[in-house]
Amino acid sequence: MIFTPQDIFIFIIFFIFNFLLFINFDFLAKKIKFFDKPDNRLKLHKGKTSLLGGTIIMLNFIIFLLINYLLNNEILTFNNKELFFFSLIVLLYYLIGIYDDIKRIRANFKLLLIIISTLFIIYLYPDLSLKIIKISFIEKNYFFNEYSLIFTILSFTLLVNALNMFDGIDLQLISYSIFIFLVFLFNDVISIFSLIMLICLIFLFFLNFKKKLFLGDSGAFLLSGVIGFIFVNRYNSDPFFFYSDEIFILLMVPGIDMLRLFMTRIYNGKNPFKGDLNHLHHLLKNKFKNLLKTNLILSLYYLIPFVMLIAGIKSYVILTTFFIIYFISVKYLLKIAK
Repeated sequence: MIFTPQDIFIFIIFFIFNFLLFINFDFLAKKIKFFDKPDNRLKLHKGKTSLLGGTIIMLNFIIFLLINYLLNNEILTFNNKELFFFSLIVLLYYLIGIYDDIKRIRANFKLLLIIISTLFIIYLYPDLSLKIIKISFIEKNYFFNEYSLIFTILSFTLLVNALNMFDGIDLQLISYSIFIFLVFLFNDVISIFSLIMLICLIFLFFLNFKKKLFLGDSGAFLLSGVIGFIFVNRYNSDPFFFYSDEIFILLMVPGIDMLRLFMTRIYNGKNPFKGDLNHLHHLLKNKFKNLLKTNLILSLYYLIPFVMLIAGIKSYVILTTFFIIYFISVKYLLKIAK
């Protein structure tokens, strides 16, 4: 991971841009009246809060694409086709998210929009399809064949829903996204882009900490598009990238929590997409009564498996350990919550 003088210059541009947004955010929020209001059911924050988080990320994304274009695609090493569909999936997910932020559309309709958008992208760009499963501790690879399209759409849809559901308390999704882009950065995955995303997210972290801003569905959906595309693109094109099970380890905390809630809601005869306060982050917050402590404990659920992974521990050992710790802690936290 070596940064050129050009990379450093781009870094300075984005640092200044995000810093100016940060110090002028109150003025910006008053001019662009786009707020989330508490409902005393799932939204328990005090007073209206700006939903400009996703839009700020989108602005960074657009400016980065413009700079990349002016530099003849020197800083984002996608070919023209990859870059087009990367931009398109991010834009579509962002638009669905911001439409939901404004109109509060039904969960089933939102899910349908995500599925249709993903299908549209993969139909036009089949190279995004997941065609093979490579597992680190098994020499044989497994091919999806005719199920490739279905599995790819399912993967993107689950990721969008998992990250959206993971955005339940302040700092949580931003912290997790910072972790993912740090993983990209230190594995030299489109490094300068990952660094720019980190700059933006760090400033958003402090605005969120100050209760001035939420990512909103626009932010959660946009980040899902960015993270999902990078993972799939690099997985398909780079034989030295993470194995399937290693990617699962990186994404498993929001994913497993989502699946647990889906199964629990279905078992109790409820709509699996209807929100509640039984997420892992809600249970931890109920236990510790402190936002920073809750986020710190929560981060251990994905940091420790990652440290075990880079330490060379077999992924099946990591997964077994995680599942045991996760379900024991959830059972304990649910008992406390009653």
